[in-house]
Amino acid sequence: MTIGKRIKEERLAKKWTQEQLAVKLNVSRSTVSSWEVERNYPDLETIIAISDLFGQSLDQLLREDPEMITKKDRKVKNEKVYFRLLGLIGICFLIFIGNYVIKITENSHYQANLKDAGWTKIQDAYILEEDDHYYWATLPPVGSFQPNDSIALLAATNPEDYSECTLQLEFDQSLGLSFTTTDEMDLPHSFFVTIDEKGQLTGDYSIWSSEELTLINDYLTDNQHAVQELIDDIFTKKQQIQAS
Repeated sequence: MTIGKRIKEERLAKKWTQEQLAVKLNVSRSTVSSWEVERNYPDLETIIAISDLFGQSLDQLLREDPEMITKKDRKVKNEKVYFRLLGLIGICFLIFIGNYVIKITENSHYQANLKDAGWTKIQDAYILEEDDHYYWATLPPVGSFQPNDSIALLAATNPEDYSECTLQLEFDQSLGLSFTTTDEMDLPHSFFVTIDEKGQLTGDYSIWSSEELTLINDYLTDNQHAVQELIDDIFTKKQQIQAS
């Protein structure tokens, strides 16, 4: 016998109305009705009260309705999953808010350093001309998941022609070098390559032909000092912007 039928049977045996039983259990009449038609089940605390009220053992009440036990068990498991997911969402939200606050704080600090160093703000970037070099700095957007200490920088040897020699420090701190060189027939060739802090090629350059690789390596060799100067300058500028 289901617990709903047991409640109805015991109530009728005691000649109680649904309203009278509801008062004794401190619930509404409609709640009692929903139990008896098996639309809902009482919670565990109420089942214990019903057991005491009808003089039935709790074990007997529960064993008579295995379907209810299954549904209750499933509900408890679902609630555990729900609260775990809710907890994970809460943690992700706190991480996002924390990252957002840190970004605002860091960016405010960087902006003050840029201003003190003479950088000029143009929209979302900052520019600086110094010692025949042209610099462009971009701070990580607030709310982004870029590392908090990441700053994108660009250094050019000729502000009128970026293709002459331009070094980029990306948000992920990789270095990219853009330059134009000429072949034996004085034909111009423009390249973009990734390099390390010593000016050495990194990455896969299987897409380049042997002639192109020769041009790239010759350029890096012939301009080793100038490229290294740009690398040193760009990291020096980053340190100045991040100085505490």
